[in-house]
Amino acid sequence: MPRPTTFAEAVPSTVETSGKAYDFINGAATVKVSTDNGDVPTLSGLVAEVRGEYAAVDAVSVTAEARATAVAAAATAVAARDASLSNGRPYATVAAGLADAAITVGGYFDVIGDGVATAALRYQKTSSTAATLIAATPTAQWAANLGGRLLEPGDFSLSGWVFVLLDKNRKPIFGYHRTDGIYPPTAGADGALSKLNLAGTQLQFLDPDAYALAGLDGQFVCLDKNRKPIPDQSKAYVPPEAGVLVYEASDGTSSQIYLEARATGKREQLSTGGGNNTNPRITGDGAVIWKTDRTPTPRAGLMYATLAAKKEYAALSNNKLALIGTSLIAQIDPSWYGTPLGVDVYNFGGSGQISQACAARVGALALAVTVDGGVIPADASQSVSITFASGVSPGIEHGGQATGTILGVAVKMNTASTPFTVSRAVSGAAVAVPAGSLLTMDPRDYYGVLRSDAEQCVAILQISRNNVGPRAIKDTATIVEWIKTRAKHFLIYAEPNSNTETKGTSGYGNLLQFNKDLQARWPDNYATLGGFDHRTFAVNAYNDRTLLPNPTSQDATDYANDLVCTSLRKDGLHWSDALYKYVAVNFGIPILRAKGWLA
Repeated sequence: MPRPTTFAEAVPSTVETSGKAYDFINGAATVKVSTDNGDVPTLSGLVAEVRGEYAAVDAVSVTAEARATAVAAAATAVAARDASLSNGRPYATVAAGLADAAITVGGYFDVIGDGVATAALRYQKTSSTAATLIAATPTAQWAANLGGRLLEPGDFSLSGWVFVLLDKNRKPIFGYHRTDGIYPPTAGADGALSKLNLAGTQLQFLDPDAYALAGLDGQFVCLDKNRKPIPDQSKAYVPPEAGVLVYEASDGTSSQIYLEARATGKREQLSTGGGNNTNPRITGDGAVIWKTDRTPTPRAGLMYATLAAKKEYAALSNNKLALIGTSLIAQIDPSWYGTPLGVDVYNFGGSGQISQACAARVGALALAVTVDGGVIPADASQSVSITFASGVSPGIEHGGQATGTILGVAVKMNTASTPFTVSRAVSGAAVAVPAGSLLTMDPRDYYGVLRSDAEQCVAILQISRNNVGPRAIKDTATIVEWIKTRAKHFLIYAEPNSNTETKGTSGYGNLLQFNKDLQARWPDNYATLGGFDHRTFAVNAYNDRTLLPNPTSQDATDYANDLVCTSLRKDGLHWSDALYKYVAVNFGIPILRAKGWLA
């Protein structure tokens, strides 16, 4: 019997469940302990059994000569096996293996080929013309192609996968499907695909709900017969104890999600109400995700909150579109996107803004400020001037009025003239504001409308035209981080060149390199269609005679210089309304539809 290394291993689980641990520990070796699952030996009895086994082992004398004989016999067996495999050479096809006279009936040979790039297949030759597949082993090529992505339990809820490893294109590499079995399937001698036969195995596969409730995270986990993870066999881990309980309970009207500290019993409500919230679970990265039927219902009916912030957000984007950027964005009519897509569109464009201002105006970047006199007056009708430590302020298009918070206090700011002034949003106590305190703006769009759900929208970002360089990359990353949906849905539009940045100039080269840097940083989100990014798509609009029926000689020169043609521009940089709409309909919208982010 296996030798127990701890007391817990020595005590049979039946003793633990029957409550007869005393009898088990103190009983004589000849006594049996009666449990719900039958009689088991006492601890003394188990010790006696182990001693007997040790004595039997000690009675066997293995001499050096006998050991040498055994080693020689093993070497002979290995050589014979290698010979049966024709020195281990793999064959490109089953037919090639059958044709090798060195492989006798009953012998084995390996095949890497027949369209199977992920496994080496071992066959046993049953006749001169037939072989039976007996094993499949992952190949080095399969291992080299890894670098895919791991799905967490919550990602399985709408699929049939029990576990699956995907490549960067979200194609299955390896997994187990509830209906289709193990993937990839093996290939028979005739090349037909067939599922592996799991008959007689002791593997246990959990369905997605059971897996999620198990509190496991990662690729997959192997359990023993007692449903304990087997560390050496599992590609998963049990997350550290979060110290909280998460559950659903009624608030008297509907079902809500609650978080309770185990040590203190302190309870906090995560969901905001307005519908039934059910099936909460904690993810391995410290978030709680649950289902909801509230109106309006978020996409897939999923909400989440992190254990740290305890504020709920839609797990997927809210089926709205936010355009964030400079004047290149400000000149887009929201209807050009909204009408064809059937969604609300928020325009957060700002004329003359650099990337920091674009990030600040939606609330993604807090700005350090100094308030004149160091105090915001108690009376909301009294304002004081405000300056920005970085020299960068959020440009405001909507009548000079903006709102935000300083030290947690709601404020309103007048930007119609300089210096800007700030006051309390509503009267209250005076607020002492040390120099360098942070101002976070409320997300108001180009028209001055507060869009409090902007951070849960699908976003299109184009914030860098006025300060191309590393700072713009940093501010783009800040906005990406600000997006609060669990799956971040955003596109980055390439910046266009102006009529002073024609092909061959240093400005042209700098701009194209910057666009390449954006693409390298966010390759899955940098918008391209048919090999063209946002800039090159607009340049190539020159070739559409419906849009440009009568191009001028200057247009031809512009096109040759890799520049949006003069007839489709308002000035040296900004496009005509016709081109903005053309690019929205023929470039942006098809990409968004292909992404599937908007229902």
